[in-house]
Amino acid sequence: MERTLCGVTTVSMVMFLAMAVALAVLGYHYQENLGRSGVALPLERGPTHRKRRGRRRQRQALPLAGLRQRRVHPAPEHEPERGPVRKLLRSFVIVGGWVHRHLIPEDKSSLSQFSLIQDQLDAKLRTLVEEPPQDSEPGFIHKMKHMYRSCFNTSLIDSYAEEPLQKVLKVLGGWPVVEGPGWNASKFHWLDALIQYRNFGYSHDILLDLSVIPDFRNNTRYIIDLDQTSLGLPDRTYLLKGLNDSAVAAYLKLMTEAAQLLGADKKAAETELREALQFETTLANYSLPREERRNISRLYNKMPLYELKKL
Repeated sequence: MERTLCGVTTVSMVMFLAMAVALAVLGYHYQENLGRSGVALPLERGPTHRKRRGRRRQRQALPLAGLRQRRVHPAPEHEPERGPVRKLLRSFVIVGGWVHRHLIPEDKSSLSQFSLIQDQLDAKLRTLVEEPPQDSEPGFIHKMKHMYRSCFNTSLIDSYAEEPLQKVLKVLGGWPVVEGPGWNASKFHWLDALIQYRNFGYSHDILLDLSVIPDFRNNTRYIIDLDQTSLGLPDRTYLLKGLNDSAVAAYLKLMTEAAQLLGADKKAAETELREALQFETTLANYSLPREERRNISRLYNKMPLYELKKL
């Protein structure tokens, strides 16, 4: 095996040297032919050449000036003809040209190739669900199209008002802030509420995240995964700032107004939901920040169920 590799390497080196010599010979003959044909190479550079060179240097300097002034300035669609600027901008041209050709829509905070592909996929899915149902389609396709159309029936939705949500809350054990003094805490258990959430198809990440996932160290088996719960705001850092943060204040206001729309007393709603926000802030304090969750191995603490009971 080693002899074979050595032989292949030797042959490759010989071929490379032969190609280099051939290119050198071709270049030499090309220069000689130019001299014989009477084509004179410019030895002196006149004013016209100097003007072109000055304009080219000015064009080359513009992208660099933009980079210095704006720090992150997309490169132009074209590259300079030659020189160090071309080498510098070569890494920017693809991204810069793409930025010039695409503007961020008003309803989005960012734009990328992935988001454009997602938009194309969403457009195709919308076309599919807006088509009339066909007899040959499976039942779940019919249900999906029916649900999609029902979302546009705003007059029917307005006529139901909060009634569907109130029915769901009753099944889940009631919302104490809405029920008021009539709410019976002895009949409520958070585990039963979690099961009901799952039956309704709602998010059931209450106090902790519970799911069944493939074991990433043995993907032929599945394990029960327990993780920290998700929070009402995008990141724990919002809650850690408290009500001094505008997003947290708006979050509390939204909860209070939603409770009032369902019939809760305003003062009681403000008091109880402020306590609920403080509890969620406590959960945020106990949760790990994103930067500490990048190492999956540190989050992997596999144990049998009987050991879980000892925690």
